[in-house]
Amino acid sequence: MCAKQSYGAAQFLGVALAGLVSALAPTSAGAAEKWRIEWAEHIANTVVGELAGSCPLADPGDQAAFERCRDATFHSTFLADNMRDFILWGGRKDDNLRLEEANLTQFNADIFRGLYLPLFMFTGKWTSRVDAGDDRYVFRAEARFRNKLQAGQYPYPFWHSDEKWDNYERADEVVFTVDLPTTKIIGLQRSMLGQGDPDIDAKLHYTMAPPPRRFTKDEWMWRDENGAMQPSVTLFKGLYSPDNPHQAGLERTYVSFALEMRNNTCSVCHVPNNPEKMKQLVLLQTPAHAAGEIDRVIRAVEADAMPAESWAGPKGIRNAATKAKFLAVAYAFKDEVDAAKRWEEDNRKALEAPEATVAAVEPAAGNISPTDVAVAAAVEPAAGGMSGIDVVKHRQASMKELGQRMRAIAAYLEGANSDASPIRLDAAQIKSIADQIPQLFPAGTGMNDGIAAPTGAKPAIWSDWNGFESRSRDLASAAAKLLDLVAAGDKAAIETQFQQIGRNDCSGCHQTFREKLDSE
Repeated sequence: MCAKQSYGAAQFLGVALAGLVSALAPTSAGAAEKWRIEWAEHIANTVVGELAGSCPLADPGDQAAFERCRDATFHSTFLADNMRDFILWGGRKDDNLRLEEANLTQFNADIFRGLYLPLFMFTGKWTSRVDAGDDRYVFRAEARFRNKLQAGQYPYPFWHSDEKWDNYERADEVVFTVDLPTTKIIGLQRSMLGQGDPDIDAKLHYTMAPPPRRFTKDEWMWRDENGAMQPSVTLFKGLYSPDNPHQAGLERTYVSFALEMRNNTCSVCHVPNNPEKMKQLVLLQTPAHAAGEIDRVIRAVEADAMPAESWAGPKGIRNAATKAKFLAVAYAFKDEVDAAKRWEEDNRKALEAPEATVAAVEPAAGNISPTDVAVAAAVEPAAGGMSGIDVVKHRQASMKELGQRMRAIAAYLEGANSDASPIRLDAAQIKSIADQIPQLFPAGTGMNDGIAAPTGAKPAIWSDWNGFESRSRDLASAAAKLLDLVAAGDKAAIETQFQQIGRNDCSGCHQTFREKLDSE
């Protein structure tokens, strides 16, 4: 770190971002516990309601019903906002076993919502309990597995385990675990321990079926009789919209990334039959799985934290040139994945925007001013129909992550390491959040709007929307410059830009538009 600075980056960050995370703290321990449990119950009620509406009971081989469900779960704003960025998934055989003690697979939350969750149909019935010892809230949603789809609709073939297929078929519920301190869904498990309606199977004419395809070798992807790659749901064209302009870039960079994974034996461990018997397996065997895990792969390789925990040999890619090549290819793939996801989000907002604008100018709007109508039209689509408390919760989670990413960069600036590659993901996330800030503040979600969650968002945000939006653009522009400097690796320039963000952008905006809460 440059000696000419009169104070450290960490000290500076503490001043510049004062209250950013503490604003989330409840006013008392008792209120905190009650609020978190109430929010977890809200998550359960909303999630099960969404799933029952989008993924109702149907013929277990109904492809159209599966696709409707898949589109809804993959694009669900509420599910995305209330899931940890990676979740644990697998079977639940013992209700007394802690989530971390079970043999489960780690999934990127987006990929899980797109590939695994829609394999189940939901009745809308659920039960719950609070696990005080673990500080968790567990809710069990009655469900049935779609066991008669075509082979390519399952994220992997079940050749390696008849028992696993049988467990999927016999599952009568999906169990969700919410971590109360973070109020995020951190794990889901299929279970045969439910007390559901015994008549459901008869109503569905639900019968056991053999796994959809048999193999004689470790083949996780294959070509069907028409020469098409399968499973189709794990391809980019199965995950993203057909008109997504980044499809070709995804394919090109994935091929290079897959080759690097093979050359570095990553594909030996990270496959469904779990040859290394990892406690919490991470899958990388298909394009979709690799796209979902690319950020974590990069972090693990940069930190020399791969191979798996069960590997007895040395960790990391020992040859510097080989490691540099792997990371260059991985970052190229990550850039295309990020671009494809942004396009999907922007395209969805564009499709929703005309409807939201019409709603804003209906007579029911009363005497709101033209400015209010414009503001509502500008920000409402991004809220995705969420309630006020949902919006505040999502906003606070985004600001919390922004603070965490800033602290990571501050720690880098305080350290002796000049290599900026470990903070590239942090800088990218700061830019991503900064770009979204106007959408995080729809009208009616301020401190005086009766929201049942603490928020310091002042009315000035909406009375001076142009000023607030200008401040947001300044932060987004500064964050983009920071990301460019991180990519260039100039530590002194990174520090200068980082301090500008804290002093001029974060603190300046807070002084005008944010009220410090009593709990801070």
